[in-house]
Amino acid sequence: MASLGIRDAAAERHFNARTTVAAGRLLLGGALLLLWQFYPELFGLNPFWLSRPSLVFAKAVELQREGELWYSLGLTMAETLVGLAAGCICGIAIGIAIGGVRALRDIFEPFLLIANAFPKIAMAPLFMVWFGIGFLLKVAVAFSLVVVVMALSTYSGMRTIRPELVNSARTVGASETQIFTKIVMPSIAPWLFAGFRVSLTFALIGAVLGEFIAAQSGLGYMIDDGMANFDSELIFLALFLLLMIVLIVNFLMAWAGRRLGIDDDGPTLAYNS
Repeated sequence: MASLGIRDAAAERHFNARTTVAAGRLLLGGALLLLWQFYPELFGLNPFWLSRPSLVFAKAVELQREGELWYSLGLTMAETLVGLAAGCICGIAIGIAIGGVRALRDIFEPFLLIANAFPKIAMAPLFMVWFGIGFLLKVAVAFSLVVVVMALSTYSGMRTIRPELVNSARTVGASETQIFTKIVMPSIAPWLFAGFRVSLTFALIGAVLGEFIAAQSGLGYMIDDGMANFDSELIFLALFLLLMIVLIVNFLMAWAGRRLGIDDDGPTLAYNS
């Protein structure tokens, strides 16, 4: 009974702490929105430069009536997800191959580190020559940012596998499939999760940057069009939608990490774009 009481008290403290943090975040967000709405009156500034939430909302309603809002949002998300999926599949395969075969590791490890440091965005004009200015261009930019992140993250996870565990499993007659599913995958799972969290953001960045280069729809195009026409409401609307995507993704990834038992303070790497 005493232990149950201690656990209940700890759970209550944890709930109260999370509630306090959530309330603080909501209050801060509300205060910033109010400041943004009324800063022209408070500081005597022209709302042309930073717009207002009410004007941004009016722009969203206008685009919704024209059918452009959800189409642009959906297009950017599709480019992001396709580039993310392709980059994750190829990156994980590359990381497992390099980390699992000594000869491949000795040959490709320097090139993998160079690819991580190389500014992949510089390849975007070449992607435009290869893939044109359509959907594949944005997917290619997103893919280029994701594939190296996932390859390096998977490879780093492979380096943490204890050889004695693999040797012991082989000694008792475990097959390669059993070794992979029972030893390799659990060992690299935190690294895959950490790489995937980074890759989600990088894929979105790649899709938006691809739309900056050449597009007729999408959130990146909305920002570029707003800049060309000095339409700050359109720019802030696109930025707000991108912010909402990032917040939702981070929330879902944090939830998935708790469900999978992966700590937020798990393995991380410094990635370069």
